[in-house]
Formats: sequence, C-alpha cells, structure tokens
Amino acid sequence: MNSFKEHSLEELVALYRGGDYSVDNEIIIKCSYIVKRVSRRYFLIGADTEDVYQEGLLGLLNAMRTYDESKGSFTYYAYLCVNSAVITAVRRYAGVKNEPLNKGLPLTTLDGSASFVDPEQIYIEGENRRELVSNIENELSPMERKILSLYLKGLSYSEIEEKTGKPFKSVDNALQRIRRKLRKLM
Repeated sequence: MNSFKEHSLEELVALYRGGDYSVDNEIIIKCSYIVKRVSRRYFLIGADTEDVYQEGLLGLLNAMRTYDESKGSFTYYAYLCVNSAVITAVRRYAGVKNEPLNKGLPLTTLDGSASFVDPEQIYIEGENRRELVSNIENELSPMERKILSLYLKGLSYSEIEEKTGKPFKSVDNALQRIRRKLRKLM
C-alpha cells in the first residue's frame, strides 16, 4: 500500500481525479475536520448526529469528484460542498424550504439536555449550547426572545399574537428579524 502522507491535499485530489481511487481514504482523513465542523452545527429531526456527518461525507465525495484546481484551494471548495450537502439534507428532512433555521439547528435543545453517551462530547455540546444561548440572548431584544420562545414551543403566529398582545404583522416582522440575527450568529 502506498503512503500518500507526503502529498498535499491538492495533489491527492489530482491523483483521485486522475483515476487513482486508492487515495480516497487519505483525502477523507485529511478533510474529516471540515465534515465534523460543518455537521456539528446542524441537527436533523428524527435522525442521528451520525446521519448529519454522513451527509457531510457525501458532500466531500462530491467535492473530490468535481474539484477544479484552477478555481482555488480544495479545502475551501470542500467546505462549500460539505456545507451545501448538509443544508440540502436538513431541508429535505424538514420538508419545508424555509424551516431549516427553525428545525435544522439545535435550538430546541437549549434546555441543556443531551442524548450523547460520551462524557467529553456531552461537556463540549453543553459549552457550545451555553455559548449559543448567551449569544442569542445578547443579540435579541426581550420581545424577540419571548416571541422566539413561543415559536419554538410550536405556537402559531396568531397564538403568539394572542400571548404577546402584538399585532400579527409585528409578530411576523419580529420572526424575520430573529431569523436574520440567528443566521448572522451561525
């Protein structure tokens, strides 16, 4: 078995695209941090965290097949492909085009509960969750936090309107602002 450790990532991808498929594992190993980084940011309702990671790996394989070295670094291209594959999966699982922000991110688990067995992973996820909650609390106004909380509980716009005493259009505008702010945070 050949050792490809001395080759750069771009060289390995060039070998792969040239038909040397024995380098695929080396490329995947060198790019696994990209897949982990992207897949950690998303959650698929009714799926496992490993499913998100697998979707990211499919994006990496697509990047390996379609990379054009004249357009920039493979690392950046791989990141874009992995991110795109994961977002597509989140949208597919969510079933509605505009719901990945609401259902694809771990916002519904802000209560601190974790379903992982690995204690280190539980700790890391808890730290990430606390940081995300802190960032959200700092970015959103008190009314936006209240509306987000009600929305995440599954209330409809009219139910939120009833609970907050705000007009329907104000609730809609607040949710649009929340989405923009959360996208910026992500």
